[in-house]
Amino acid sequence: MPCESWSRARKWDGGPPPLRDNDSFLYGYDYLTGSNRIRVEQGNALLKATFLLALAAIAAGTPWTIENPFSSRAWLTFEMTKLQELGALPQQVHYCQYGKPWKKATTFLGWKIPSLLLKQCAGSFGQCSASGRKHLVLEGRNSQGVFRTLLAQPYPKDMVADIAAVLFKHLQNL
Repeated sequence: MPCESWSRARKWDGGPPPLRDNDSFLYGYDYLTGSNRIRVEQGNALLKATFLLALAAIAAGTPWTIENPFSSRAWLTFEMTKLQELGALPQQVHYCQYGKPWKKATTFLGWKIPSLLLKQCAGSFGQCSASGRKHLVLEGRNSQGVFRTLLAQPYPKDMVADIAAVLFKHLQNL
C-alpha cells in the first residue's frame, strides 16, 4: 500500500506539508484542496481496498501481508487496528541491516505468514549496528534536489531475497 499520504515525513519544514494528523484528522485535513485532497482521497481509498482484501483473505484462510513504514499513520487507523485484532501480527525491519545508509524502520503486518526473519538494527545514538556508521537521516533533499524519503522507498534487494527465501520454504512445507 503506497505510503505517501500517510507519511509523517511531511512536516511544516519547507517541504510538502502534512496531509493528516494522528488524531481527529487521521483520514485527512478537511481544508485540503487540489492535488493534496486527491492524494488523501486516493490514500484513503487504497487503505479501504487493502482492508477489504485482507478481510476477504482472512475469510478464505489465505495468508497475506501489508507493508508500510513503521511510522506510517496508516497503522493508527481503525482498519489496521482491526486487522491486528483479527490476528495479524507486525514484523519490523530496518533497511540499514541490508546495506542502506538509512535506518528506515518498516513494518510488515501479516496474517498466517511465517516469521520473515527480518533484520533489525541494534545500534544506538543514531549509529548502525551493521556498518558502524551514523544513519543518514531521511529529511530534506540530496545534492541533486531529490527528497531523501523518495530515495529510501525501494526495498533493499537482499531483504527481498531473504523474504522470498522464507516464503518459498514455507510454501514447500505446506
